[in-house]
Amino acid sequence: MGRIFRLGPLLALLCGMGGIPLPRTFSAVLVLVAVGSASAQTRTYPRSLDGLWLTDGYREFLEFRGDDMRSYEITALSCIPVVMATRKIEMRTVDEIVFVGEDDTLRISPGPSPETRWLHADGSVSNILLRRTDFRPEPCGQPIADTPLTNYQVFWETFAENYPFFTLRKVDWLAVDEKSRPQVTPKTTPEELFQILSHMIEPLYDAHTAIRAYSIRQGFRGYRPAVDPLQRKSAARITEIIETNYVRGGLRYYCNKQLQFGLLRSGPTQNPRLPDSIGYLRIHSFSRYSGDREFAKQLDALETALDDIFRDSVKFTGLGNRCPHQWRRLRCLWCLHRLAAGGTRLPRLLKGHPQ
Repeated sequence: MGRIFRLGPLLALLCGMGGIPLPRTFSAVLVLVAVGSASAQTRTYPRSLDGLWLTDGYREFLEFRGDDMRSYEITALSCIPVVMATRKIEMRTVDEIVFVGEDDTLRISPGPSPETRWLHADGSVSNILLRRTDFRPEPCGQPIADTPLTNYQVFWETFAENYPFFTLRKVDWLAVDEKSRPQVTPKTTPEELFQILSHMIEPLYDAHTAIRAYSIRQGFRGYRPAVDPLQRKSAARITEIIETNYVRGGLRYYCNKQLQFGLLRSGPTQNPRLPDSIGYLRIHSFSRYSGDREFAKQLDALETALDDIFRDSVKFTGLGNRCPHQWRRLRCLWCLHRLAAGGTRLPRLLKGHPQ
């Protein structure tokens, strides 16, 4: 998820922090759900895609040259190259041009006018509108030094221009700058800079913010404080209680161990003629479902797992032909996405169970 065009509520900050040119040293992406649908717009038959394009929102600049595409993240101070992709002729459709990068498959289709296009990334909910431009953004013509202070400035400016929830999170970003900027000097090490930047965004308590410092192999991810203080400390015990007391026969892994499925034990709320008719699906993550990082392969692994679970639930009940077909189907499915911080009340399960 920490790549450009990966739509959804994710802010991925990719920091190299020293030792390599700035364009690869610091990369910040703020992605919010785009509005509008390419299918709802009037299709046109545009001229060549070659040229310069700006995103409608998102602060992105794209350049297409033949079979190559480059994208840049821009602020008032910087123009950071973040994605290189190559056109894949064999993947294109009648109205679509496909570019494949290291982590993304990007699809370009006609927009509502000849000078616009829709950009869609596999795995995204919606699309980004591109508008043709004749000029590069001013920061793209200005080299920027790779120093602790310029890295800090780009980091702060990226949040200042793009992050929309300072008021909601009750964080004064200007005050954060006044406190943090004096800590950065020409002698600040990458490790020290990483700590400064992490402390700046930690008070946002936003689980969709992150910093990745590849060159020093460190990372930070924001988090929401749990509603119940016991939640984080007791997560393993909660999982054990569910599996031991509520699930019959244990849980089976799917999707590279990112999903688990089992059947809840029969109880007073279940029809005794429908034994084990309530399924339990535990979702550990929304990614890494396959060893192949391509979205299509991840989706295929998920669909195969769900087909396996829902198409033939008799394999889990073990009833075979001893039970009428309609009784072998799942009547209900309880889904749990991890022990999601900030929302779940599962620590209440601890009540009455030994700690």
